Amino acid sequence: MDNPIAPAQVTNEMFLKAVFGENWKFAHVTGFTYDPANIPPGEQGVWSGDYYYKKPLLDQANQFCAVSIFNPDPITELVRRKKELLVAQYSLMIDDVVEKINPDELRAEVGNPSIIIQSSLNSQQWIYIFTVPVNDEVALANLVNGVIRKFAPGEKDPGMAGVTRYHRLPGGYNTKASRIAENFGIAPATKCVEWNPDLKYSIEELAAKLNVDLKDGTATAMEKKTMDVDIASHPLLSMMNGLKRKSVGTYYVTCPWVHEHTDQADNGAAIFTNDDESLGFKCHHSHGVDKNINSVVNWIEHYYPGFKKANEGKLWIDGGRIELPPEQMFKQQQEFKELHIHAEQNVQSFHTNIIDQVPSTNTVKMLSKSISVATDIPINSIFLTGLGVVSSVASRCYVIDYQYAGNVSIGLYTIVEQPSGASKSRSLTAFQKPIFDRESEFHDYRDGEIKRLESLKMSSDINDEKGLPMDVDDIDERIDSLKKRPPFFLSNATAESIETKLDKSGGYFSLASAEQGLLDTLFGLTYSSSGGMDGSKPPRSNNDLVLKGFNREYFSSSRVTRAGYTGIVTGSVSVFAQEGSVDTILNCSNGTGLAERFLLLAEGHNLGNRDMMTDKPIDQSLVENYKQIITPLCNIAIPTDNPVNDEPMHLSISNEGWFFIKSYRQHIEKELKEGGLYSSETLRGTAAKVDINIMKIAANIHLTDSKNLYGIGVESVLSIESVKSAIQVVDELLTGNRAISISKDFIGSRAEANAILNWFDRRGNKQWKSLNDIKRGVREVKPFTAIKENRQKVISEAVDKLVAGRKLEISTIDGTVQFRTI
Repeated sequence: MDNPIAPAQVTNEMFLKAVFGENWKFAHVTGFTYDPANIPPGEQGVWSGDYYYKKPLLDQANQFCAVSIFNPDPITELVRRKKELLVAQYSLMIDDVVEKINPDELRAEVGNPSIIIQSSLNSQQWIYIFTVPVNDEVALANLVNGVIRKFAPGEKDPGMAGVTRYHRLPGGYNTKASRIAENFGIAPATKCVEWNPDLKYSIEELAAKLNVDLKDGTATAMEKKTMDVDIASHPLLSMMNGLKRKSVGTYYVTCPWVHEHTDQADNGAAIFTNDDESLGFKCHHSHGVDKNINSVVNWIEHYYPGFKKANEGKLWIDGGRIELPPEQMFKQQQEFKELHIHAEQNVQSFHTNIIDQVPSTNTVKMLSKSISVATDIPINSIFLTGLGVVSSVASRCYVIDYQYAGNVSIGLYTIVEQPSGASKSRSLTAFQKPIFDRESEFHDYRDGEIKRLESLKMSSDINDEKGLPMDVDDIDERIDSLKKRPPFFLSNATAESIETKLDKSGGYFSLASAEQGLLDTLFGLTYSSSGGMDGSKPPRSNNDLVLKGFNREYFSSSRVTRAGYTGIVTGSVSVFAQEGSVDTILNCSNGTGLAERFLLLAEGHNLGNRDMMTDKPIDQSLVENYKQIITPLCNIAIPTDNPVNDEPMHLSISNEGWFFIKSYRQHIEKELKEGGLYSSETLRGTAAKVDINIMKIAANIHLTDSKNLYGIGVESVLSIESVKSAIQVVDELLTGNRAISISKDFIGSRAEANAILNWFDRRGNKQWKSLNDIKRGVREVKPFTAIKENRQKVISEAVDKLVAGRKLEISTIDGTVQFRTI
């Protein structure tokens, strides 16, 4: 068919419509001005991209489009180029034509392309549009491998494999330094040089031309389904450069053959675990599609003779199963099953991974692993609870200094959810026991001291332990002080009752419980006279004490009906309770900043999968190590002779540590903007204060490192490893916090839709309402109350989605657009 459009006239929109048809707006695109082969550290996110209708492309910049369309991630709602999110691939892209592949041979063997994009001075990308989009990944891999083997058998970097591959758009520029250099110092424009959009091919037709078996199951190991099995300690990883964790079972590495990549680009290579629990290697630069995990092992053996023999039976290749300890293997398998179940259930809870961010020498981590095996509770939940308990003691001994002035408490506020019957109390108590033991020692001392003082009152010669004279009033005051020393942990107390105990505790409070009732009581949710959980009235609460205790701030309370307290307050809260605990804190925050202070975790559970026939005791050697770490802290936090630690010791962070913290804050700063990942009220507050929780977590990780077991002593400057670990833990929890908020309908499209539909339900489903009626009706309803900018626009967009999803119908009545439920 004659086409009147000259190739040079083809725009990005014309190109996308030709390739993706009616779905052109959902093409996955990105653009940036950086050299693609030299992206600055921390800016790799420019490759992420989004749907074309949501992603404005920069002028005078690289402009890319993926060969496939992808679904949004069910957890984050972000559109990402991931195989598991694939909708379909719409074309075959053959890269490096002219430069590396003979165009005449390609045209003769395969046929005329639908479109040719000139990607640089001497290189082209040929596009063969599919008649029907394809989502069979094995068939697609076989097709691409057939092209590579036929036209570039000796080429190390054909650069066209994978359903996630980008190609150039006709409206951009190529800013690679090498391409600019060969183009006489000018970034070459990427443009269409051949335009045959009506020329399309079926995948079967192309396969026949290439003599490819689309069903060949041995085509490539890269299409295996990956499984997140913990490989952090794998000996092979220790031999790799550029190691960067992507997930539990996947690590980015520097490809051993990076020198063969175009421009020696150090990207696109990873080591991962397959669904058969064998190890895999993939480099997207392909290397003639002949590099796999065996190639990596042989490469290491070549440069380090004896590596294979030294690690015989541990390499987990060629289908060999991973040889983890039985209890760890069991745990990992359960976590995988949970992930699978959650995906089927549309992610009712978020599976995060904080434990792998913590140094292997940490005593809380080691004990958490044993408790997790013994109780079948996910290890992340155990660890976060344990670290919270540690912080209750450590915060009475230490503070952490800001970089230039001031300090903050290292007490953590944690809320972890697990269902009833999951052995939460056993897990919590395992971490509390050394504290209880120390408190019991104090009680023995107290009873003996009171008895001694009472006897002293009856003596004619009243002197203290140093032989100095005492009067009866001094003795009575001392006895009263000993009797009124509050218990270390409070498990169910109102804020008002805690205030009455602050004077005797030196301003410290530590709350810990395996029951949600602690939250209900603490935040006034059980006061029926002032409102409560039924929503009839807002709950009465006194959050000021909890808010002040987080940062170690000045608190003043003057009460007519009870004793007040004036001074610095320091707190910790560790709640390991049933499902609904996270909802409680999110519901009662009400813009106070309360929820922003809590570390939240709601993992899946193992109920229904537990092995009741096997005894799984907690490893007592790990209990003893933990006890040796925490007992010195307990001795300071719970002294016998003086109930107040007037001046806690100071911990600090090195300038290098502060650099990492600032870099992380800068990394997430853009997500605080309206429309960003953390733009809702609570998430924005949490993300804006990440430095405080990083400081707290880093301090507690530092204090509980096993090196403190060997008489080395606690260094006052936190190790860099502790700081980096804390940053990674906070990053995992921040991502998890957003997923929790989405899954529990506090934010996100589903929450917005439900709020609008519920509003219609309360007014009668079949009543027609204008857009302004809807806006007025829901603007003060969650989740819209958390949106501070463009709230009206967000409501309008939510209504549009409901109409598109056939949840609302639309009509024009008396000249006004009206809506009602279908």
